[in-house]
Amino acid sequence: MRPEFRIYRNLHKDCFSVMKWNQEKKGYRLHSHVKDLVAHEVEFRVSQAGRKRVLETKQKNVHAFVYCHSFAAESIQAHGEEIYYNPYKMDSFRIKNSDEPIKHASSIIMTGNKCYFKNVN
Repeated sequence: MRPEFRIYRNLHKDCFSVMKWNQEKKGYRLHSHVKDLVAHEVEFRVSQAGRKRVLETKQKNVHAFVYCHSFAAESIQAHGEEIYYNPYKMDSFRIKNSDEPIKHASSIIMTGNKCYFKNVN
């Protein structure tokens, strides 16, 4: 089943841009801009062609996304391990403390332009 939402960090607006799948147009379209959110049933994807363009041109472009089936725009304090991506140093999202690649997560928190495993007490 196709994930309903695609999220990326918007550097120009200092927030996260959420895109929603539009069946009629057969593609993702802008849904909202949010500062904080909790996403569920998550998949991390990096376009290798987009990463290659970044490495060749040294210019940023949107090529790394968090896909999810649902999300809630809510402010929540982040606990747990940070997940990050740097196109100049790696080809996939990684867990910051262990540097292990990550492809899926059940829930994550995105706040302060960072991403964390959802681990709320």
